Amino acid sequence: MLPFALAASLAIAPLQSSNEAQEPPHAPEGIVLPDGFRWDEWAREPLVPDPVAFTVLPDGSVLVCESERQERGVEDNRYNAWWLLEDLAARTTEDRLAIYRRWESKKEGGMAWYSRWADRVRRLRDTDADGKADQSTNFSGDLREPLDGTVAGVLPVDDTIWGTSIPHVWRFVDRDGDGVAEVRERLFSGFGVRTSLRGPDLHGLVQGPAGRIWWSIGD
Repeated sequence: MLPFALAASLAIAPLQSSNEAQEPPHAPEGIVLPDGFRWDEWAREPLVPDPVAFTVLPDGSVLVCESERQERGVEDNRYNAWWLLEDLAARTTEDRLAIYRRWESKKEGGMAWYSRWADRVRRLRDTDADGKADQSTNFSGDLREPLDGTVAGVLPVDDTIWGTSIPHVWRFVDRDGDGVAEVRERLFSGFGVRTSLRGPDLHGLVQGPAGRIWWSIGD
């Protein structure tokens, strides 16, 4: 839960003049800026806790995938060895849910453990044009079903925002521009048959030359 400069590609900006009086902030250790660029922080907690991925919208606002559920609903076999063989044998997401239910006594609060925390897609805006985000809205709504994985991909295409969170590929639409999607539609489901190890997940959304949407899935 560390304060977070959203990402290098958002946090660096070209200098307007080499003679600016204000000394730019120093970049974190390990990041080397190109000549003529400076480092600046655009957003941090509490506006944007636990970021995973992001995309920039045409109006300059930013959609950020945000996860609270790592090892708190999004599980990992390295810490749940008791169900390993059953997990390897799973063939559907329903099999995975049945495994969680069989072993619910291992989790604090039983099945409620898997829904206690949430992932989401958040919209950030700089409403006063001062170079810092100052408005944050829960764009997607909370995603916290037991089978839900990390919200790890987001992509705007026309008026649609595509999002990925095992076991679903989502379609979101914000019709009135208030930063909250009125349309929340699961277009494809069934990904993430096994718990396995956190990380590969459902992510990497991109639109190909033919207009099709592509993504990655690891298991």
